[in-house]
Amino acid sequence: MISSPEALAQAMSTVAAAHIALESYHRELSALFQLVDDGLASSDPGRSLVPLNKEALFGHSAEHLLAQPKEWLSPWLGRFYLDARAVPAGSTPDDCTGNAAYNFAFVWICSHDAKASVEEPECWIGVSNPGFKNENERAYNVASKMWEQFRLDLGTSTTDGWLEGRFPKQKFGFASGGFWLVQRIRLSRIDSVAQIFGLLVQPLLNRHRERFAQ
Repeated sequence: MISSPEALAQAMSTVAAAHIALESYHRELSALFQLVDDGLASSDPGRSLVPLNKEALFGHSAEHLLAQPKEWLSPWLGRFYLDARAVPAGSTPDDCTGNAAYNFAFVWICSHDAKASVEEPECWIGVSNPGFKNENERAYNVASKMWEQFRLDLGTSTTDGWLEGRFPKQKFGFASGGFWLVQRIRLSRIDSVAQIFGLLVQPLLNRHRERFAQ
């Protein structure tokens, strides 16, 4: 039952403002990942990183299609990348198989969830090879399992400001050698294109090259 026309009008104004804010959020989110994609892809020849499922992000409970924004905010959104050299001619990053295809880089936007408790929205950059035992599994499927099983509390701090952790041994297809490295950046620090490249793209490229030098 409507308490008053004024209350209804106020509620409608609140919903309209929230919708505008949500549309702005989706535009900023798409722009952020586009810049990250471009930066990782335009690195030194032979060392570029390409995204899995370029049309969507991994979400809290389902894929988040950038071209079709949802009417709610997932507390976790992210994208995985792999070395372009691991993608055979005529294939796609999603369909790649073999251990080299599981040398992931990733960029996640997070607020709160079972994965971690954060004081304010953060951007996480990281690298990982979950040590998946079945090397015939598609890279996309391996990344999906990692996304589902990742927990920050399984990690410990390193000397250079990154967190390092491992996946549950012998569970969900992971072997004992599976690992991840994560650096946490407060989203409020990333306020320009230069910051995106300085805080996200370049550190991620450097860490991926160091960890998976070939």
